[in-house]
Amino acid sequence: MNNSPRTSDPARIADAQQSAERDIARDPTQEVPWTILIEGWIARGLFPKAVESALAATAAIPASHGLQGMLAYTRLMNRDLPEAELVIESLWNSRPTDLGALTHIGLVGAALGRHDLARAALERALQLRPDDPQLQFNLATALRNFGELAAAERLYDSVIQRRPDHWEAYMNRTNLRRQTPDRNHVPELKAAIGRVGSDWRGAMMLHFALGKEREDLGEHDEAFAAYDTGAKLQRRHMQYAVGADLDGLRRISQIFNEQWLRRQPLGCQSAEPIFIIGLPRAGSTLLERMIGAHPEVFAAGELHNFGICVGRLLQRLQQTAASGAIDASAHLDPLQLGEAYLESTRPRTGKHPRFIDKMPVNFLYAGLIAAALPNAAIIHVHRNPADAGFAMYKTLFNQAYPFSYDLREAGRYIRGYQKLMAHWHQLLPSRIIDVAYEELVDDPERVLTEVFRRCHLSFDPRSLSFFRSSEAVSTASAVQVRQPIYRTSVESWRHYARHLGPLIEELKIP
Repeated sequence: MNNSPRTSDPARIADAQQSAERDIARDPTQEVPWTILIEGWIARGLFPKAVESALAATAAIPASHGLQGMLAYTRLMNRDLPEAELVIESLWNSRPTDLGALTHIGLVGAALGRHDLARAALERALQLRPDDPQLQFNLATALRNFGELAAAERLYDSVIQRRPDHWEAYMNRTNLRRQTPDRNHVPELKAAIGRVGSDWRGAMMLHFALGKEREDLGEHDEAFAAYDTGAKLQRRHMQYAVGADLDGLRRISQIFNEQWLRRQPLGCQSAEPIFIIGLPRAGSTLLERMIGAHPEVFAAGELHNFGICVGRLLQRLQQTAASGAIDASAHLDPLQLGEAYLESTRPRTGKHPRFIDKMPVNFLYAGLIAAALPNAAIIHVHRNPADAGFAMYKTLFNQAYPFSYDLREAGRYIRGYQKLMAHWHQLLPSRIIDVAYEELVDDPERVLTEVFRRCHLSFDPRSLSFFRSSEAVSTASAVQVRQPIYRTSVESWRHYARHLGPLIEELKIP
């Protein structure tokens, strides 16, 4: 969905905004000028301004569902997550029929993990415009999150029929199921690659899709070639230096030390959160689904809230410019941080005694989490590093994990992550619960029994039938966790060993 003016020229956007402001000054009850003004702020990345204008617009035209939808979107972009959720709740309850409002509810709801609202709004939107391929695409993604994979595949087929250049639909469709010799899209994907032309993003998505289908068919050399082409396309168009990330990991270890820990005052005493941390594609979604099957636990998904709260508290202290964010974060008040984090997760959390936050990169904040929420559980899921590295390499993430598109950089980052986790274990002995993915799939009841004990929960047998849950999942593992436990991912990197030289060298695997 496009939420900005139809030009990317900053001068033209500013001119359009100035014209819109003049129109608003003459008559603030007209919706179009407000829309142009808000979309302009979004296009320029000035999200606080976008929120300010959206609030003024909804005050001037309170009956406009379209402007309320834009307010929800601006709140999302400004990381005002509780406020964004309240807006879409209120908007949905007003029974909107405006297509833009329904689309915004779908977009914001999905981003916030409110998949119930997202799906309902998109279904209503598609009733208004049943042949719209983008609405079909959005609804297919929502159905995928709920495990309705056959229905999602039919919608993706329809999208591709109407929009043969909707490359993301090809990729999403591929990931819905295991492809077989009798039922796959390899010829169609190869034909699409042949006509994608100069659209590198489209080519990247198609190559990742082709790699997955080739892998399903056991064609490992061909699969790697496709994955490698897609990853190289993505890496070529990124500005990223893994060395800067590694410097940050080392600095975290230096700053968050025993002296820092000794001087920390008492944090927030809530025991609600259960953090699952680690690398992506290491089994965090599987473990979340298992623990989340417990009746006392709400699985909230990958929450960005902790990092957002750290950033906002640093902005209030105005310390980052002088000392850098990592150094400055060591001076945050643990009680204030813990309370801010809990408050930011509402209204979604609080419905159960416990909730899970499975944002993998919270491993960066393990020290701050331990200080801010001393009664929270912290579970570290880890996996054979070669399996983890290749699993990341063959996954197209959404604006995350930039180190994963180069095998050597992935290996270097994994080693940096391992060193930081070793530091956390030394600094916080017995505080972090370690779960090995391989042990989890080999003996889930034994591992879960210990995890539940450490989380002060009783073992619940429903955790072993997690795949029957109808709860939505939106991570890269959304399809896999609809299946019973399988072991085919253990040591799967060995199928590709001859192609993974730079990763294996960095990980020092014999």
